Amino acid sequence: MRKIFIFKVSSSNKIGSGHIYRSIKIAKKLSTKKSLFITNNFKGNFNSLLKRYKVKILKNSEKKFNIKKDLNETIQEVKKYHIKKILIIDNYLNNLNWQKSISKYVDKIVIINDYLSKNFCDLYINENFFLNKKINNIFFKKKCKKLIGLKYCLISNRKLKKIKPIKPNIFLFFGGSDEKNLTIKILKKLRYNKNCYFHIVVNNIVLINKIKKLNLINIKIYPQKNNFYTILRKCNYALISGGSTIWDIIYNQIPLIAIPTAKNQITNLNNLKKKKIIFLYKKKIDKNFVKYFNIFVSDSIRPSNLIDGLGLKRVVKEINII
Repeated sequence: MRKIFIFKVSSSNKIGSGHIYRSIKIAKKLSTKKSLFITNNFKGNFNSLLKRYKVKILKNSEKKFNIKKDLNETIQEVKKYHIKKILIIDNYLNNLNWQKSISKYVDKIVIINDYLSKNFCDLYINENFFLNKKINNIFFKKKCKKLIGLKYCLISNRKLKKIKPIKPNIFLFFGGSDEKNLTIKILKKLRYNKNCYFHIVVNNIVLINKIKKLNLINIKIYPQKNNFYTILRKCNYALISGGSTIWDIIYNQIPLIAIPTAKNQITNLNNLKKKKIIFLYKKKIDKNFVKYFNIFVSDSIRPSNLIDGLGLKRVVKEINII
């Protein structure tokens, strides 16, 4: 049967780029190349990453998001297709009622989510690490198939051919926009540590200019569009947020400090810390951070390899047969 995969995604300075990146990973591997991305023109979006796909931009505002308008526009778009429609939702804007309403116009719904929120879908994907696997009362479709845990991490099965640096080379990434300015705060505290070299991934022009004004010689700045793995293979440590980038870092057993930048990251990061897979820092970036960083670098323990790299393959297989 002919079918189309319709991705409902969002990105912006506030939301970040993770939803689009992992949706693209899935789209590349699907059984048919007929995919549509439905998204918005929010400030600081990453829609430029979708050049190879058909894209529908909805007319909505991030600050004054109108969910009814979003639903109606989405319905009008999916109704244009008279083949089997698989809707893949990777955003936090479309709640349970929205999902129930759109289900009348598509054949199947797949939800990719980092929250354990109420849903109405046929396939649910959550790649986070849960110590307690009993998750109840959020699935409103009785036959919903659940893919939960590190077995379903949406990363490329790609072990890095590492360049082994003599000194600490730090991968520094807090999202393309880094709204909390963690990059500049960390660099200011560690600027006198001449033993470290920082590989910084950021798109925010204002932030880039602030970094350049520090006149540091032990840094290199990369735009987010650069090949992530090319940068990462040069690094033997990482300072990152708790977003989806964390799985590639752990998979390649790079010691890391994670600093949460969103509420949905807290449970996952706490669980990873309990298993001594990551260092976790949730306090203000001050002199205490410098002490914490020095302890981190002196501790050469690599994170346990709990991820086999086959999660993307498993997820795509389930989406293809849904």
